[in-house]
Amino acid sequence: MPATLPGLLDRSALLPLGEQHPGLRLLLISACAGAGKTTLLAHYQAHCLEQGRRVLWCNLDPADNDPRHLAATLFSGLSERGIISADVPALGQLPQWLLEQLAGCPEAFAILFDEFDVITHPDALAFIQQLLKVLPTHATLGLASRTLPELNLGRLRALGQLHEVSSEDLRLSLEETSHYLRQCHQLALAQDDIARLYQRTEGWLTGLYLATLSLKRHEDPSAFINAFSGATPALSEYLGEDVLARLDEPSQRFVLQTCVLAQFCPALCDAVTGRTDSAAMIQALEQDNLFITATDEQHLQFRYHGLFADFLRHTLARRHPDWVAQLNRAAAQWYTAADHSEEALEHLFAANAIDEAASQLVSQVDHLVENGHASLMMRWLSRIPESVREQHPGLGVAYAWALIHARRYKEALQVMESPTLADQQHHIRCLLLVINDRVTEARQSAEQLLPRLPCDSKSPYRVTAYVLASTLYYSGRYDEARQLLGSDRLREAQSESPYLRDVTDSLEALLDITQGQLDSGMSRLLAANGRSRETLAGTPPVGFPVLQTALCLVMYETDALEQAHHRLNELLPYAREHAAPDSLITTHVLLARITYLNGDRQGWMRYLAELDQLGRVSGSSRILCSSWLERARVATLENRLDTADHAMRSAEQHSDWDQPGILITANDVDTPYIARQRLNIAQGTVDPDDLLQAMNQALTRHQHRRALKLRLLLAMALEACKQPKQALEQLTQALGIASPVGFIRTFLDEGAPLAALLERWSVTFHGQESALGIEPRFVAHLLQRCHTGPAQEAKAQESSPNALSNRELQVLRLLALGYRNREIAEKMFLSELTVKSHLRKINTKLGAGGRTEAVSIARIQGLLD
Repeated sequence: MPATLPGLLDRSALLPLGEQHPGLRLLLISACAGAGKTTLLAHYQAHCLEQGRRVLWCNLDPADNDPRHLAATLFSGLSERGIISADVPALGQLPQWLLEQLAGCPEAFAILFDEFDVITHPDALAFIQQLLKVLPTHATLGLASRTLPELNLGRLRALGQLHEVSSEDLRLSLEETSHYLRQCHQLALAQDDIARLYQRTEGWLTGLYLATLSLKRHEDPSAFINAFSGATPALSEYLGEDVLARLDEPSQRFVLQTCVLAQFCPALCDAVTGRTDSAAMIQALEQDNLFITATDEQHLQFRYHGLFADFLRHTLARRHPDWVAQLNRAAAQWYTAADHSEEALEHLFAANAIDEAASQLVSQVDHLVENGHASLMMRWLSRIPESVREQHPGLGVAYAWALIHARRYKEALQVMESPTLADQQHHIRCLLLVINDRVTEARQSAEQLLPRLPCDSKSPYRVTAYVLASTLYYSGRYDEARQLLGSDRLREAQSESPYLRDVTDSLEALLDITQGQLDSGMSRLLAANGRSRETLAGTPPVGFPVLQTALCLVMYETDALEQAHHRLNELLPYAREHAAPDSLITTHVLLARITYLNGDRQGWMRYLAELDQLGRVSGSSRILCSSWLERARVATLENRLDTADHAMRSAEQHSDWDQPGILITANDVDTPYIARQRLNIAQGTVDPDDLLQAMNQALTRHQHRRALKLRLLLAMALEACKQPKQALEQLTQALGIASPVGFIRTFLDEGAPLAALLERWSVTFHGQESALGIEPRFVAHLLQRCHTGPAQEAKAQESSPNALSNRELQVLRLLALGYRNREIAEKMFLSELTVKSHLRKINTKLGAGGRTEAVSIARIQGLLD
């Protein structure tokens, strides 16, 4: 029995079996070393024997290049199996006599040759060609070979008498790899580990088998798989002894010289090796199945199998260490001449030509930045010593830009504040200052830089204008911020940049919200989102995190939790990769809150843990602080006051960003001061006068959303301090401010203490809402939502299927106010189809025949009081 790979999957599906190939004359398995050729040929042998066919298996060796020796080998085996006569022919006539015997053989049989690649002599190949010609229709010749044999196969192929199996056919799929490792070798591997091993081996059987030998005794499979390469001892030994050593000297030299190339063509190989016949060499390697693959349909570009390339590079470094730099420099020169700068740079770094790489990179920085190659820039720039970067200021800026995209904000700012760049007024430095929450410095820097930027300075102007507008807003200089956002020059820049247009619209909307104009901010964001989706349909807008985060904030504030949750989940993967701190904080905190409200505490903790991780990577104390503030808020609402105090102390350790007079978007109502006051109320240690002073400061600065939050806390503090009249007075003012514009979650997020105060207010001022300037049913709606969160509402619907859901009540109220379907959809952040669906359910539950009747029945039932 021939040797096979232990535990190999049954690949017999690749074979011509049964009656599907009645005229098969030649089975040719031509594939690279270790692909499973022998095993597949053994499968075919077994199937032939099962069908009652006689089979001769021959392991060939170089001696069989003599036709007489090959004929003698065949005679011995065929006569022993009774396929031909055992009578010995006259000396010298054996080959011809054997062919005549086989041609007249009446029984079905198969002759299987393993390691056929050793047959290279023309006379031996001519004998095999004759054998193929005389084989009867019920006989088959099977060949397993590393190379494509020099036989005339065209006629057999045209007649359908040839079945070919290649290296590609023998590759395992990911699913087969998983089965092979888990079932055949009983390895308990995670699917991610299997996927990585599959990617490294590309489904090559011997590579997988050799990996299993080590995995069975390795304590850390993931670490082994991560390190598995062509230099791994067992694999390196196999490739050295069974592949490289079998090549002639010119072929060995060629593969070692070209292994430095990730991808190659004949012209590149000529330039690197100094040859003029690389095309012929590549063709020969392809015919020999030497782990080489064409990467295009035209067969102009090629690559080596990843593990084989690893092995060759390891061998090159050991045998010819002086060649490495020489070969990479030659490749870099060829790529530079061909205007392929990225590939040229890769080879310069591989050649350790750092100064030359730095000089060439300087000329490519603008192109790389414009095309968003941040990770590529990071990989190159991190390999350039700081001393070399200092000689090229442009590289310092590029390095800072790459660090921004890697969210290493503090490191990026350190680069921009290095002695080489410190004196430069640069838009990247302005951006980094604001990202690192150094708002005043960022504003001052942007104010100095913006007037000096030329009209054709597109990216620098856009970034600097955005920084200045943001910092004016954060500093409370709202009129100046709006003036800049509406300036002619910025409007002109917006026409060329959808990103800048989204950002400026978002900033204006956030200004509205901060100043208490939630309805205005909502309308602005809906219009911006509609335009952005319309002009960039099918592609995620560049400004997606900024615009969409602001929209999610409004959805959450207006209690459109389902819509906010859906959109936040869409946003999250993009935000993880691209968003700045404000978007990251808002995205994660809102998702955590909605998840918590839905009863998923583990999900709430998971989002906050991810925010923690992002904060540590970026070095942003505000991100870290925000995650602790949310923990403190929930612990306070749950009356776990010791836990809340611990979380508050952790938040306060990261509160260096919280400066007097500065309001930053994601934390306008989530600050260490506000969270501490909430906890003080729960602990009974609050000072209402302190809250009154903070509220008045916020009003003076026109920070009306923050003032609303502080007023609610003040009302709760007064209630806790046994000043019920004053508490209701503050709550009345808060309701009058919030109800016309739709602030809802600002109230609901304060939980049971505020709900109790609202209950008392409702009893005290029942029926007086309109007289007090409060929208009718606003308080009733707040109380209903206090007692029925999303999870409770779902349960209530299950127990009372005819009761209107909170969302249906909202639709019904807007319907009663005379709004059309489209207007209702816009106000509730729904599609018109969803609104129509709600209306159908309302009609069904109320037994109404239409919109007017539904409103009438709802009034009778007191649903619209």
